[in-house]
Amino acid sequence: MLIGWTLLMVVVALGYALPIAAFGIGLRRVIRTPRPAMETPPTVSVLIPARDEADSIAACVRSILDGDYPHDALEVIVIDDQSTDGTASMVREVAASYPAARVEVVRVPAGPSDLPRKKAALELGVARATGDIILTTDADCHAPPGWVRTMAAMFTPEVGFVAGPVRYAPDASAFERMQALEFLGLVGIGLGALGLSRPTISNAANVAYRRQAFLDLGGYRGLHHIGPGDDHLLMHKFAYESSWQVRACPFPEATVVTAPAPDLATFLHQRRRWASVTIHYTQVGLIVVCVLFYVFFLSLILGLVALPFVSSLGPGLLAGWGLKIAAEWSLLSVACRHFGQRRLLWYFLPAQLPQVPYILIVTALGILRGYTWKSRRVGG
Repeated sequence: MLIGWTLLMVVVALGYALPIAAFGIGLRRVIRTPRPAMETPPTVSVLIPARDEADSIAACVRSILDGDYPHDALEVIVIDDQSTDGTASMVREVAASYPAARVEVVRVPAGPSDLPRKKAALELGVARATGDIILTTDADCHAPPGWVRTMAAMFTPEVGFVAGPVRYAPDASAFERMQALEFLGLVGIGLGALGLSRPTISNAANVAYRRQAFLDLGGYRGLHHIGPGDDHLLMHKFAYESSWQVRACPFPEATVVTAPAPDLATFLHQRRRWASVTIHYTQVGLIVVCVLFYVFFLSLILGLVALPFVSSLGPGLLAGWGLKIAAEWSLLSVACRHFGQRRLLWYFLPAQLPQVPYILIVTALGILRGYTWKSRRVGG
């Protein structure tokens, strides 16, 4: 009985540890990718969907315009989704300080849409854009000076979509630093999967694609019924429904920075929103990995609950936790070192135990009940 349970737990744990370790290998491969040279800067349209973002949109736009990309090859389009807090006026105020730059505010029409609101905003932005390359970010983000240049350089002739890195700028609290560590792990998984030529996840705060390729693929056609997924579900279209290559941009100077959730309730709601997209995956391999991950986490928490009553579960649980820790460390240590975030590794072990129940809960709630975003109900 003891040997059988231990072997079963090891097998289940390997279903989690082996993919995570493989993503770590892919991340190492991506980091070693030679930096492409860019002779003539392509025209780039930066799209920023925004709804009630007056507190952050000015800093976001300024960070882009203060970058090192030539303004004659750059335009910034803020797509204002019915804001009521002066978001548009903040953008226009910033634009007045950069008379040589092209900055535009486009307002999403009121009323129902065939698309989820963010996807509708992005399609409207693409329709107004003139750049050959579309680069998207979020209104609460800050772009480093080399962001546009580094992302644009990734578009060699065969590349249609580029996924870039995003990181948190954590404050002094342990909670925010744990968030930053976990988020960097997600970034590492996304980049590592691309290093294995198996696109999985990306983040809308830093993705780029060819405008004409987006139009040729029908934009978000086929994704109209899905609230989230304007990032990696679009990446899946490029990767699995076209001949375009999808590439990772792993360079620190292309890393967009945003803030972690300020409190536990906001954090759980955000992760619930992210988890809700998993039910819409169509790649069999990705679905299998997600199921294996969930089964492994469920076995860990059930084993911990039962351990006081069935002491023979101990060796199997110890093996499962050991494989989890080893695999995650192999990924996170590389990601933290590469992005200059080594100090976050101090929070690696303290974050282990709360990570398991929270992932189980937010995944179930995200899939079964949906979420509310900007006062709008999505799913459920």
